[in-house]
Amino acid sequence: MMRIREDSSLWGTGRWGLMLLLGFALTLGCSSESEVPEGGEEEACRAGGGCDEGLVCEADLCQPEKPVDDPLEGCTPSCGKAVCGPDGCGGNCGACGGLESCVAGECLCAPQCTGLQCGDDGCGGICGSCADDLECMAGVCVCHPQCDGLECGDNGCGGSCGECEWPAACEEGWCYAPDGCGECPEGTVCGYFEDPADWCGGDGCEPGLEYDGECGGEDGNTLIWCEEGTTIAIDCDFFDSESICDWADEVEYYDCL
Repeated sequence: MMRIREDSSLWGTGRWGLMLLLGFALTLGCSSESEVPEGGEEEACRAGGGCDEGLVCEADLCQPEKPVDDPLEGCTPSCGKAVCGPDGCGGNCGACGGLESCVAGECLCAPQCTGLQCGDDGCGGICGSCADDLECMAGVCVCHPQCDGLECGDNGCGGSCGECEWPAACEEGWCYAPDGCGECPEGTVCGYFEDPADWCGGDGCEPGLEYDGECGGEDGNTLIWCEEGTTIAIDCDFFDSESICDWADEVEYYDCL
């Protein structure tokens, strides 16, 4: 029994010593793996490091770091007859100036017509043309007044070339003074008045004709009224080519309007 106890005691002491020895060995092993020594070229290494600066670990040996390949290294620019555009090696064969743009290696003039209806496109062409009654001004078609040699009447653009002073009238762009009085109603004559000479007049007034007047004559466009026992008449066509005989509310009598 004593021997057994003695053996047990010896075994226990030996067991603890063995465990200490094993732990020490493991510590050395881990320490050697965690501390990766730096190596020179062609020296052994482990993937992930252990080489001097400028070297990398490949196939367990420290090797010089390979430069990154340049895809354009050794590229020969190719322009041929091209004077602009890419040269195939990251550069260009030239640049276009002014209003030119590069098309298939050629510098071509680019027409400038944005917002324009007519006129020069900057490249020897035109941006459009205007109708015969319109004129191109600053790239826009506008109406050009036609008043050369005219003194009155329509200018072709909704305006006027001028107005004629009464009794003068406008005919074919010219002002003229009509001869006579136009249509004088029965009982009146032209020249009855010295001034104005183009009014018709006569002694006496027809029954019912008063100062507020009426519209008469063959075309109904002759103004007739009675004033102080005298019949007075004006042919509104002679008074103004655009006048008509009608009631005027503002003055409450008939007038050439």
